[in-house]
Amino acid sequence: MASESIGLDDIVTTLMSMGFEFNDCQEAIINGKLTVQAAIDWLLSGKPGNVVDSQPSLKLNKSQTSGQLQGSTSNPFVPENVTALRGSSSSEILSSSSIMGVDVGDDTVVSRSHLSEKQQQIKSSFEEKERQEARRQVNEEKRQRKLERERILKEIQEDREKVRLTKHLKTEPSPQSQPQASTSPDQQPDVAGSSSQSPEDINDSTTAIQVRLPSGRIYRHNFPVTATLNNVWDAVYDQLQTAMLAHSGFIQPFPRRELTKEEMQKTLHELGLVPSGSLVLKKKVADQAAVSEPTQPAAVMNALDDAERDRQEEDNEEGWDEEASDQVEHQWGRGFRVEGQDGHEEQQMGMDVDEPGDENGIGGLFEQIAGLGQHPFLAPQQVFRGFGQRLVPAGVPGDNDTHLRRGAAAMAAEAAAQRFANPQPPANPDPKPSQSEIIYTVRSLQDLAMFALARRLTDPRNPIYSMAGLPEELLQKFLAYLMKERLLKPKILHLIPSYLNRLTLDYYLYTTNELLHSARIFVHLQSLSLVSCSLITDSGLNAVRGMKSLKSLNLSGCSQITNSCFSLLSELPNLQSLSLEGTSVTDPSVIQFAESGSCPHLQHLDLSRTPVTHEIFMHLQKFTKLRSLYLKQCKISSLVGLDGVVTLENLDISDTNIVTDSVLCLTRLPNLRQISLTGTQEVHGDKALYYLKDMKLTSLLLPSRSTTTDIGMAFISGFLLTSLDLTNYTNITDAGMVHIGKIVSLKKLLLSNTKVSDEGVQYLTGLVNLEVFFVDRTFLSNAGAAVISNFKNLNELSLSETSVTGDFLKQGILNSCINLTKLNMSKTIIGDKGIAFLKMPNLQYLNLDCTHVHPHMLSVIEKNCPQLKKVTIVTLSSVMEVEEN
Repeated sequence: MASESIGLDDIVTTLMSMGFEFNDCQEAIINGKLTVQAAIDWLLSGKPGNVVDSQPSLKLNKSQTSGQLQGSTSNPFVPENVTALRGSSSSEILSSSSIMGVDVGDDTVVSRSHLSEKQQQIKSSFEEKERQEARRQVNEEKRQRKLERERILKEIQEDREKVRLTKHLKTEPSPQSQPQASTSPDQQPDVAGSSSQSPEDINDSTTAIQVRLPSGRIYRHNFPVTATLNNVWDAVYDQLQTAMLAHSGFIQPFPRRELTKEEMQKTLHELGLVPSGSLVLKKKVADQAAVSEPTQPAAVMNALDDAERDRQEEDNEEGWDEEASDQVEHQWGRGFRVEGQDGHEEQQMGMDVDEPGDENGIGGLFEQIAGLGQHPFLAPQQVFRGFGQRLVPAGVPGDNDTHLRRGAAAMAAEAAAQRFANPQPPANPDPKPSQSEIIYTVRSLQDLAMFALARRLTDPRNPIYSMAGLPEELLQKFLAYLMKERLLKPKILHLIPSYLNRLTLDYYLYTTNELLHSARIFVHLQSLSLVSCSLITDSGLNAVRGMKSLKSLNLSGCSQITNSCFSLLSELPNLQSLSLEGTSVTDPSVIQFAESGSCPHLQHLDLSRTPVTHEIFMHLQKFTKLRSLYLKQCKISSLVGLDGVVTLENLDISDTNIVTDSVLCLTRLPNLRQISLTGTQEVHGDKALYYLKDMKLTSLLLPSRSTTTDIGMAFISGFLLTSLDLTNYTNITDAGMVHIGKIVSLKKLLLSNTKVSDEGVQYLTGLVNLEVFFVDRTFLSNAGAAVISNFKNLNELSLSETSVTGDFLKQGILNSCINLTKLNMSKTIIGDKGIAFLKMPNLQYLNLDCTHVHPHMLSVIEKNCPQLKKVTIVTLSSVMEVEEN
């Protein structure tokens, strides 16, 4: 039932894609038109014998609650002798249908995917509940993350408070409190004044002042709010002594202002330096009038202020607990701060030096664990401080490692100030950008549209149900894009309109019987190509039965195709081209197919690389319109019977086991124009050409190289050949060129690896229609190459491994071939001087591999050949001035 319902849905979809209404499609199905073609014919003929005119429908009788179903007069699907259902069953059915929201009153039978209004409401409410539940879960997760973050921050704050209280308890308060720092350098505390002052002694009557010294260290002290700025100056002077002579006052970094001499007499309270303040020493300027500080932009000044404010906030976070300020601080990013336990050396110095050293902090933890103190990796080691090598020798006065204590914001602000003070001139742009800078790939609008359409086809949230209306050309490009991206699947192929005329699935990895089954809707298909689709079997070709308009079928490389395919191919009356190359068909099936006469219009038959033999030739006469027959690498040893296929024009019997006398059968085919005899080792070349001399051939691929000589060339001089390939025919010499020069219809001549010299090519001057000319690995020199001037229509030329030199290019003979697009001069004696004379307006590809041309000549070559796309210069040979000149 599932397969039948799917087939009916496909028929309705196909009819609707052709423009028929849904109701008409349903009427066609009800009237028994179960194929697309039958439904189309019935609809176009005016719906004859329509049984749906009276609008019949299947109904449930509400009044029938306990009794029987309707009689045969009202329900033709139930016989009269069938026992009626019980009333309880009918009531149960009605009640269950009512519960599900299905109206069983007078509704007609509709599609099983149809939902009533009540069912749609139930579905909508269910989806809304799901959305609300998902929204609630997301909000709950956000709330949990927020609570967890607050809990972690609270724990961090509690840990900090615990560390701070531990330090206060371990430090013994000193009863003395001095107003200013001691002047003895041996007994200076880290904080100016008494380091033994307890936090309780610091109240609103004092203010905490910090002064940044020239060395980068910080002087800190608590002053009374009534103290003047001069008192702060004196306290700092006691610390620096003569070093203060280089400074003239204080600067408040944030907000930035320079304190004048009048403000030095004011109290700290009047200056607003309460309850804390930050100052920087101001250096003296030798000549205030001559030397002036450059005006900085507002952005730089704001950056400097922000840097100093960050530093001040950091110091304020540490607090003005002078007992805690004498400890050595270690900063580990944004995590916990590890502080030492005692700092006797810093207390004796009287300065708070912000250095990353530690004596009793982390190192003390290692010493408490046995063995770790002596560990080579965990033991305290010398900390590398700095950003590179030291540029100033250690011990030089004024070098106090200030760069180690400068913040990133301050360094960036200073660098910005220096750039503003000394602006650099803008670099001169390159007036002519290189080719690599201006070439970029932009996808075409068509590719973008195909990408969007393919995305819609594979998106179940916003699907596309049909692509009807697209022209054939766009459909072919879109199918090629889907195959390239490996997106072509049965469900997508089912959406392609049925009016498609050509379907090519060559070399597509996902071509299976299922995909081919989806293609059965293309009833108007004229060409189907499945080259190298090795997953296709005989059963997959069942989809081809309905393609009555098919004219070309290519099954080359489908190795699983056997003799069973001919039963399906017999149902294609309009077939004109059939390729079974590389399949497993044999003589009996081919003979039966030919005798059936089911394909009277067959013109091209390819049985290459199959196990067929010459036994089929007598039966191929049934194909009265056969023009091309390909039997390459077949098990053929004779051509007897082939002369009966008088309509044959093209024959390929290369790499077979035929003998020389078999060629006589070909002379009885009056319409034969193209023959391929390559690889026939049992055929004598000169003798076979003698048998064929009276034919009117336009294309000939010669037999064995070892037996084809200049004598055989005399027999083909009367042919109207357009192409002649003599590559590796080593027995062809200058004598053979006398006869080849008479075939004036030649457009392609390949003489690579023959014994042709300058004398022989002189006989080719009459080949004025020549477009492709290869003379690789011949005895050609500059004199013989001059014959090229007669080939005005030449497009491709190969002179590889010849004796042509740069003098040939200097003569300008090649420049006269204005239509030349491809030139191969690899492994020749051509140097930089000779290649400079090459000037060809339409040349696109140039091969100079293993020549004496150097890469620096590429610019000259590109200038002389403006249309050039690719130049090959891979291996350079050593050049001698004598060779090039």
